[in-house]
Amino acid sequence: MTGKRTINYGVGGQTASYGAAIIGSVLANKPGYVCILFGANDTIGNDEAQFKEALRAIVVACKNNQSIAIIGTCTPMYGEHSIFNNGSERMAKLAREVAKEEGVKLADTRKAFGNDESLINSDGLHMTAAGSELIAKTFAQKIH
Repeated sequence: MTGKRTINYGVGGQTASYGAAIIGSVLANKPGYVCILFGANDTIGNDEAQFKEALRAIVVACKNNQSIAIIGTCTPMYGEHSIFNNGSERMAKLAREVAKEEGVKLADTRKAFGNDESLINSDGLHMTAAGSELIAKTFAQKIH
């Protein structure tokens, strides 16, 4: 979508702490932009302070590498995962806070999704193809 080379370091089931642990290997590629999207797995069993600290560590590492960090927000959860939706909203709020505090770009994927359940698979957590495309578009709009 951006015409730029993309490397996906995403690993299903991981938390922002994982992202903080591997950011050095991501930055070894000297990326111009780093798209950061965590929160769903952080919602399920991790504390908010740990999430915020991990996001901040990723952003600081990006800044030190002269890479532009773009933080995304956790998308809504439905169906069997709807019990975690309030937590995912809190994680989205924390992501917005870190973006503002650190002065980095925000791709508000949660806002982009709105209440459109068709963007989430029947498991209530994972994206449909259309949901994945919307996430990509939301981040792409922040890349110049």
